Amino acid sequence: MNMLKLKTSILMLSVFLVTTGAMAQSRQSSKSRSRSSSTQKRSGNRNRSGNQNRYRNQNRSRQSSSLCPDNNHPHMIDLGLPSGTKWACCNVGADKPEAYGCYYAWGETEEKKVYDYDTYKYYKDGEFVDIGSDIAGTQYDVAHVKWGGGWRMPTEVQIDELFDNCTYLWTTFNGVEGGKFTSEKNGKSIFLPAAGEVDLKGTLVVYWSSIQKNGFAACLYFDGGIAYGIAHSCGGEACPFGMPVRPVSK
Repeated sequence: MNMLKLKTSILMLSVFLVTTGAMAQSRQSSKSRSRSSSTQKRSGNRNRSGNQNRYRNQNRSRQSSSLCPDNNHPHMIDLGLPSGTKWACCNVGADKPEAYGCYYAWGETEEKKVYDYDTYKYYKDGEFVDIGSDIAGTQYDVAHVKWGGGWRMPTEVQIDELFDNCTYLWTTFNGVEGGKFTSEKNGKSIFLPAAGEVDLKGTLVVYWSSIQKNGFAACLYFDGGIAYGIAHSCGGEACPFGMPVRPVSK
């Protein structure tokens, strides 16, 4: 009789453990789907170009120097790129290469306290207002509005060109983490601090381009020392969120 009770107890315990394990797996799967859905709503599907193997991204180093001829920023840095594009030495709103500068929603030209769909100037009644698929050089281009002249936000093509013609090194420059791009053409460099998004400052390198599609703008994106290249306009970052801008000129 005692043996029968023991066998029954063992059987009930086995059923309990199997059921508990299945429930835990189901809860974990549900959490993963929830996190995935939240990430996609915020940032879309980042479609990164497959050129990350080009970069010396495993070596972290510390550097303290100047990449500019003097302290009268911004400078136009000629990296010898095929298109003739020159990259600025610092971000819009920054006074030196390692400074984060200002944060802007895509297409807006002023900073604000809150960056979301409710405060985005070009999102009305549940839909995005069409201000163009490429705003480079227009009244919506914060680089052009703030700096004037030939300065503008970079296009997807210009960002891809930067990655294709430079080596990349994740480094600490004057005490700030970020990415240093060094031209394979002439050896000159620019530094992009890991400014992050406005609510994730100092976490990753992510910069607006002038290109958007369906409310998501392409951006220059990499983190943790791994260079992903362009996050294309079919994914990219949601236009209402605040990010820095690194201008280009010709």
